[in-house]
Amino acid sequence: MGRHPTEMSVGNNTPEIEELKAEMTRLGERLGSAMHTDAQRSSCFRSALVRILPGLGEAEFEFIAQDPELRSWITVPLDGGDLYPHLVHLQKRLEELSYKTDHDMLTGLLNRRAFERFLEQELNRAKRQRTRLALAVLDVDDFKIINDTYGHLCGDQVLATLGRIIDDSTRAYDTAARIGGEEFAIILPGSGPLKSRALLERLLNIFRCTEFHCEGYPSFNVTFSVGLAYLRGGDHFTPKNVLEIADKALYTAKGKGKNTVEMVKIAVEELYPKATMVHSDEKRFLFG
Repeated sequence: MGRHPTEMSVGNNTPEIEELKAEMTRLGERLGSAMHTDAQRSSCFRSALVRILPGLGEAEFEFIAQDPELRSWITVPLDGGDLYPHLVHLQKRLEELSYKTDHDMLTGLLNRRAFERFLEQELNRAKRQRTRLALAVLDVDDFKIINDTYGHLCGDQVLATLGRIIDDSTRAYDTAARIGGEEFAIILPGSGPLKSRALLERLLNIFRCTEFHCEGYPSFNVTFSVGLAYLRGGDHFTPKNVLEIADKALYTAKGKGKNTVEMVKIAVEELYPKATMVHSDEKRFLFG
């Protein structure tokens, strides 16, 4: 580079920063080209590149670390400098990567991959502890018409608003996710049919009463439909078939005119072993 890094002036689009960006871009392209042209190398080779910037001060580092084109690079002081800001930068990047891996960026809810993982965990818990579990699948009604009429930015506003309403209305131990374009899901551990339906009816009412305002168009309202699957105990259900059953209930709700909840009970296992239950004739003898 033309000047020593310690001589960099902190400011937007300085020649030194632009030269650093260009150098990092060239390195990234060369590394990517090398790894994609040699299949054997790309399957077994992993590398870490460290750009040596001796004497880089904290102010300069903070400025560079905020540049979108340089955020994927990590600097490490090799001359006895303060390591703390570099480690904080690394921690922030790892946290961002972890969040983006599991979350939908538009709504802030979990994405489908994370949702399936949580659903499997909750099903296993319900099997072990023989507890209740409800799964709701929600789909925005006539979403294609919304996109075609008001535009995709307005459609995104509808989805983001529904995600916020779901997040605000569910319990801390419920799991909410966006699992498709306009499709959402909520896992409700320990929730029976009455409590689950009450929650979803409340969500329906909040959403149907929400007015959307998109530039150049009159305000409008949107609804969604819900398929609710409820199980109690049971040991032969997988995330796939529970989701399929909730999806079928959703299609039934759509067929009934939308803007409604359709529930199906998919297991009738008892919460307690039958040997511990008091039968009706014994109750009459004890309490009659």
